[in-house]
This record gives sequence, structure tokens and C-alpha cells, in this order.
Amino acid sequence: MFLGGDIRFSQTPTVLFKNCTWTAPNTSALYCKGIENWKGPGGEYSIFLSLTCFVVTFFFLTALASTLPIPAGIFGPSFVLGGAMGRIIGEFVAVLYPDGIRGPDELQIYPGVYAVV
Repeated sequence: MFLGGDIRFSQTPTVLFKNCTWTAPNTSALYCKGIENWKGPGGEYSIFLSLTCFVVTFFFLTALASTLPIPAGIFGPSFVLGGAMGRIIGEFVAVLYPDGIRGPDELQIYPGVYAVV
């Protein structure tokens, strides 16, 4: 969808930096709305598989953009690549600690913060 132009590049950082969890159930307050493009039409794809494929593909596209003899940009793709890697780590931590680090009423895990860092 990203390579075919169905989703614009400018929407990617917005989705990666959201303060919600993609792996939370639909009834949770931390559930992200609007991530159907990452899970597939029926939700059949894992977020980890989608993000890993995105990172691998985008890594090669960023390397290609930085080595072309025409101005193609390096900062935007690099930030999106780092955000996707951080989102993978944040979602993994959210799966490990679904109730937060210290419990359900204490410090919650927001994978969007990992993406920003």
C-alpha cells in the first residue's frame, strides 16, 4: 500500500508516533484507531510482521535515496525508519507488560514514545 501510493508518506510518521498500543484489544483505552492499513483488510497480519517488513524495505529505499545522484532526501526517510524501529521495540515491551511496568494504575507503556526516541 505504501509503495503503490494508496497511503501517503506524510501519514506514516503520524501513525508511528501515536500514543496508543497497536497490540491492545479493541476494548482497551490504549487501543489505536486507524491502523487497519498496517494489519491488513481483515486484521490477518501481525503488527510485528508488518513493521519488520516496513523497516527492511524502507532501509533499502533510504539507502537508495541517499546514494542517488539526484536530490531525493535523507532526513525524512531516516526519521521514519528510526520511528518504525522504535515502534517495534515499544510494541514488544507493551506485549511483555500489558498492564504497564508497575501495574494497571501506575506507569503505562506508550509505544509512540519509543518511536519518538
